[in-house]
Amino acid sequence: MTIRTLSWRLPGAKVKEAPEDEEQTATAIQAWWRGTLVRRALLHVALRACVIQRWWRRSLARQRERARRAALAPSARPAWAAVRLQAWVRAWRVRGRYRRLLHAVRIIQAYWRWHNCHACGFVQGRSFRSPPCGLQNPARSSPGHLNGPVLPDCWAVLRCRLRAAITARGTCRPLSVA
Repeated sequence: MTIRTLSWRLPGAKVKEAPEDEEQTATAIQAWWRGTLVRRALLHVALRACVIQRWWRRSLARQRERARRAALAPSARPAWAAVRLQAWVRAWRVRGRYRRLLHAVRIIQAYWRWHNCHACGFVQGRSFRSPPCGLQNPARSSPGHLNGPVLPDCWAVLRCRLRAAITARGTCRPLSVA
């Protein structure tokens, strides 16, 4: 009976026939085991070498990046200062526009509330004051008006004043009530 050797071999290599002697068979098994241990140790050494090489390359890349940043810092600082200044001015302008629009909204809401409140009071027979746009109520100006009082259309005047208040030099002026 023949026993094949348990040694590691390359693909396509010829297989040696093991000798019949038990001592020689034991020696072949021991040689195979030692070779396996050596290959395992070499694999561990190669993996550790890869880890060390990766660490070294990473540290070199960090050093190069630090050097690059140090070389670019004198030219980058003014650029970043300009960017920050532009962002600050842009935000300041947006806040100003928001304040103007908010003021316009408050004006519209106040006039709308005033209009609703007075129109409701007028319809129910309560006293009626002149509208905020400065136009006189025709019912008060002509006491003999037969068709009943007519509410003046002050929205055109309100729109004109509101547009002027929003566009006037970036600030809203308070509307004057006539």
